[in-house]
Amino acid sequence: MSSFDGQNLFGSGPHSIRPDAWERQLAVERDNLEAKFSQEKQELAELKDDVALKEDQLTALQHTIRQEEEANLKNTAEVFGKMEPEKAAEFAYRDAALDTLRNGIYGEMAVAAMIAAAFVEKDPRKIVESGLQEIPQTCRYADAVRKCLQWHAEIPDWEEAVELALVEIELNTAVNASLSFLALLYGNGDFEKTICLAVMGGLDTDCNGATAGSIAGVMLGDDCIPSKWTSPLNDTVQSFVAGVGKGSIKDFAERTSRMAREVIKLRPAP
Repeated sequence: MSSFDGQNLFGSGPHSIRPDAWERQLAVERDNLEAKFSQEKQELAELKDDVALKEDQLTALQHTIRQEEEANLKNTAEVFGKMEPEKAAEFAYRDAALDTLRNGIYGEMAVAAMIAAAFVEKDPRKIVESGLQEIPQTCRYADAVRKCLQWHAEIPDWEEAVELALVEIELNTAVNASLSFLALLYGNGDFEKTICLAVMGGLDTDCNGATAGSIAGVMLGDDCIPSKWTSPLNDTVQSFVAGVGKGSIKDFAERTSRMAREVIKLRPAP
């Protein structure tokens, strides 16, 4: 006969636990576990809220960085193009770093160097390559410039190259610049064709046309720009800088040239 006796399950000695006491102990343990679980559940919820807040803050920061990085500042590079490419890129960096980041800075540097190179170089490809040399080679802007040079070498049709740029280049400042560079490359030394191609590419048409026109204008010289593009301007510029007002385009160009020469004297090339 088995020695197990169901009636003695909880024992009968001085240290035995009665069934009702055991149930009360289980209830206490259950309440403790539920309280602990409830606290941990609350802590987890608070942690999730904190993570969600941090993610929102990170997303907002990334959006701000992206907006600042994609600032299209290539037109402000024109004033620095009166110096050699390396120094032009240096001063463009100083200017762009005030209100943009990374590729936004590199864009102004590249265009400033291209304008500077255009004073002595008449080959559009070499001019674009000069700008490429003055920016970090691993940045997305440099990658976009290299693609433009590759497409121009391999694809005879400008429109096909533009379609590739619009699909493959995602960075706003780089894709707009690419339309300017493709116009310069496919314009092949024709001022009117160059600026028309830049505008026909779409997106930021006024800035893209201005950038392509600036580089092509320097490359070709004043005598090669058809009068129909210059005569309507009547050699007049209206500045929004306080105290400047109207002025002469030629005077402004001469003034910036004098300033460039002074800078070169103060900081000659090594």
